[in-house]
Amino acid sequence: MALIVNNVSLNQVQGEPAVATTSNQPIIEGAPAPQPDLSDFSPGSDITLETVSPKPTPEQQWADANARMEAFRYGLGPLRVLASAALEKTEQLNELVSVFAPELDGHDWDISVDANGDTVVLGERVTGEQAAFLKSASTSLGLEKAMSDYLDGVLEMIDISRSGSGTAGTWDVTADNFKDVFRFREFLDLTQPPTGPFGGSTDGTYLSTYQALLEQLSARASRVPTTGISAYI
Repeated sequence: MALIVNNVSLNQVQGEPAVATTSNQPIIEGAPAPQPDLSDFSPGSDITLETVSPKPTPEQQWADANARMEAFRYGLGPLRVLASAALEKTEQLNELVSVFAPELDGHDWDISVDANGDTVVLGERVTGEQAAFLKSASTSLGLEKAMSDYLDGVLEMIDISRSGSGTAGTWDVTADNFKDVFRFREFLDLTQPPTGPFGGSTDGTYLSTYQALLEQLSARASRVPTTGISAYI
């Protein structure tokens, strides 16, 4: 007896198991399916795995938002006081330069402070004698200490911003690289209004000390890579 099912002929002799034979027509016509190339998955190949960070919990989100707010308040409060002191001393240094080293007026130079609290003079055309004068004047005016205090304040604000979610997303600024990021004469130019205190203007012609800080951070600092929640300043 023969039974045809889906192009397959089932031939059975009474008392024996059925034997299947296919018909002459293939079930599916066309080219065979391409075989996958497994060479990329050979033992010697390089495979990069990317880890997806878990979503923050409501508690982590709250801690993150609170840290950002506290850092913002610090930037507009205590840090602004430190900034104003450094800006006032920087303005006094500019006045001294105009009287005792007027040749520097036409040069592109600036000052910062290093991790040891020492004045750093920036500018390719500044001579060794001119740099020595600027460092001495900075110390005499109290600018060097004011810059060092401001450095500590900036690091304090960054630490506050990290108290919520850790370092991810925060500015990668340390005592060692502060001098490469922050420039006090540029800071003065950004915040110097035509008249009045260092407050910032509504029309954007000059910036508040907090905005000017972010301007310099954005220009020369990088952020710690974000791998989960971010705690931005």
